[in-house]
Amino acid sequence: MKLKRQVAGWLKGLPNNLRAAAKRLYQMEEISRRVARTGDPLPLDRTELVGYGRISIVALAGYTGDFQATIFSLIADEIFSARVSNDLKLPVLFLLEEAHTFAPARAATPAEQRAITTTKQIAQEGRKFGVGLILVSQRPSRLDETTLSQCNSYVIMRMVNPSDQNFVRRVIETIGEDEAKILPDLDVGEAVLSGQMINFPVLVKIKEPLSKGEREERDAFEALDEAYAGIKESSRI
Repeated sequence: MKLKRQVAGWLKGLPNNLRAAAKRLYQMEEISRRVARTGDPLPLDRTELVGYGRISIVALAGYTGDFQATIFSLIADEIFSARVSNDLKLPVLFLLEEAHTFAPARAATPAEQRAITTTKQIAQEGRKFGVGLILVSQRPSRLDETTLSQCNSYVIMRMVNPSDQNFVRRVIETIGEDEAKILPDLDVGEAVLSGQMINFPVLVKIKEPLSKGEREERDAFEALDEAYAGIKESSRI
């Protein structure tokens, strides 16, 4: 009898839960659509994302961390498995922006744990199967330590957080005490190169790109003035 009441309560609340979930999913899709501007649906065969001379960008902005981790795991697992079985002939390079989302130091959910396992496997075994990995993160201390330590080379830019500095100093064997000390004082565009890309750590200045990307950050006050002018113009119509 008690079980029947529990089932009845669950069924009664199901429509509201589904509506809330659908609304949240719609909001996430709208945010992602605005960020990506245009885009195609994710193919059912994830290996279709790989092509000669092609860069496929999977925009997950606005989605929850669990959803991002799940989508990444589905894509990465299928592509990696296809390379292992040689069904996918082309080599692959994964680039993970905000990498601590996909390989966090500690998993809070099953989806995050699966993403950590996937990323760690690619970092440890990917080279043998022509699968490369680039991790980009502003908070390296939030990254899985094993995954980060498997990287061959590092480009380390300004880092002021003490926990991030200590983490990098401990995990990256090619970074010494002297290099770690200058990280908080690096200027915009300056970086320390370390690892297999170079014989010894060196400080470099990265020149600005000749062109600006579509997602280049704008001056916040200019954006505010432009938005305000648009509102005033709309009110006149």
